[in-house]
Amino acid sequence: MNILFASIEDLNDWIEPLGGHPQVKTPNLTRLAARGMLFRHAYAPVPACSPSRTAALFGQAPWRTGVYSNGQKWTDAYPKGQRLSLIGALRDAGYRTEGAGKIFHLDTRGIDPEDWDRYHRKAAHLKYPPISRASAEGKMGPLGDFGPAPDDRPDFDRINTDWICSRIQPGADGQVWGFGLYRPHLPFIAPQAFFDLYAGPIDPPPGLGMRRFRPGNDKVLEGLPEEARAVIRRFTGRVLHRSGEYADYLRAYLASVSYADALLGEVLDRLEETGQAESTLVVLWSDHGWQFGEKLAFRKFTLWERALRVPLIFAGPGVARGVRRACLTPRSLSDPHGPRGRSGETCARWLRSEPGLAR
Repeated sequence: MNILFASIEDLNDWIEPLGGHPQVKTPNLTRLAARGMLFRHAYAPVPACSPSRTAALFGQAPWRTGVYSNGQKWTDAYPKGQRLSLIGALRDAGYRTEGAGKIFHLDTRGIDPEDWDRYHRKAAHLKYPPISRASAEGKMGPLGDFGPAPDDRPDFDRINTDWICSRIQPGADGQVWGFGLYRPHLPFIAPQAFFDLYAGPIDPPPGLGMRRFRPGNDKVLEGLPEEARAVIRRFTGRVLHRSGEYADYLRAYLASVSYADALLGEVLDRLEETGQAESTLVVLWSDHGWQFGEKLAFRKFTLWERALRVPLIFAGPGVARGVRRACLTPRSLSDPHGPRGRSGETCARWLRSEPGLAR
């Protein structure tokens, strides 16, 4: 069979099947979950890109890899050129591996050429003048902007989606298509059509006091130990509160999630158009979640639920559909029952037998 290995950056549980936000629109993630198994309690091993992707792709926890932060990269733990990752093991097992987008950390700079038969390297992130008020005032940092894209130039995710679709052809066999979507990573910029999906009032995340949540409320810090204050004292909440753009920030994340969902849908459509849907195992995951003021924290880097809970979906040949005991059990992206430390041949056997977990 073939494998579509799809990674979506910074996607928390705000997808329809997980119910993390009541207004989110993700019809294609819903569609994929319906034809396979959604793990309802899947968790990132670390709430940060580089250590989480290293743990997932090499099958080892951070206390074994030593990669704990985004300042470190997988090559600090593993040498290049030895096919030690899951992708490398699949190539050793005879699969043809082709990829585009962000799968390993650092986009294409972080890939090992030995893992891939072909990797698309031509896409670059677009740069726009400031869109949000907070960004225009210089308060959100180089990646902190949010809002509708001011033009219709094809972006990083659009280009990579088109490329992956071009690689999915009728009659293909033994292929691994690595597909890494950067959205909904910051900046939360997406085409206007996806903002139009959320034109009305935006509800705050569940548990934040309905419409009474104030992201810049410093009084709640009183009495907390300094260690807790240091984690909570992120500038994002206060900036959004002062600019009056907290709801716009939520809207921009939701629009970015729906944009990623639509691009995923194009790849799923391509599988069906080429007759590959019934012979392709789809594995979809996110590296970690994202917080919007829950526990007074923004972004990621905490061990709370919204920073750690992620979508994890298996669908395709031999995978049971619907709710089973396996999908209700808490799972890590670096599952110790996975192919850690195994040869490529054994890894391939494990992948063929893994759908049995669902039964």
